[in-house]
Amino acid sequence: MTRAAILSAAAALVAEAANYVGHTEAPPGSNRSPQIDSWLQAVHSPIGSPWCMAFAWCMGRDALGMNWPVPKAGRVQTVVDWAMRELFYREDPRMGDLAVLYFPALARYAHVGIVRGLHSETFSTIEGNTVPDGSGGNQREGYGIFRRTRHLTPRWAFIRWTAALR
Repeated sequence: MTRAAILSAAAALVAEAANYVGHTEAPPGSNRSPQIDSWLQAVHSPIGSPWCMAFAWCMGRDALGMNWPVPKAGRVQTVVDWAMRELFYREDPRMGDLAVLYFPALARYAHVGIVRGLHSETFSTIEGNTVPDGSGGNQREGYGIFRRTRHLTPRWAFIRWTAALR
């Protein structure tokens, strides 16, 4: 696949996710809405489960169809395990990467967002099951889909799924 096609695939993922910015749980804190329920069902996760990975996976499927290489999963660590050998990066996020957040208390990665861009000390994302910027730090669950600005810290890593398209 050409570099232009890879960049186009990454941009398509970000654009698809942007269509849902502002969508929230109904009621807040329930991990539910008709749309969220459908994303959870798509990855075979129980209704009412944390849904950040279901959102990210469905955005990839909707943007790229059969070309979406990320395994169907509702659990972030499952996708991290898949990516660990060749697609896992601790720095240098790029547009379209999946940003995954490590939770020491859980001893695993347990939140994901879609990278929109990189800045000097931060990166910007679109995330499901989060809160808006300014509402709290790096919690695992929120109540909607929002654009976020995150600080580059050792708890973040990045899955460059576009490398699997080559």
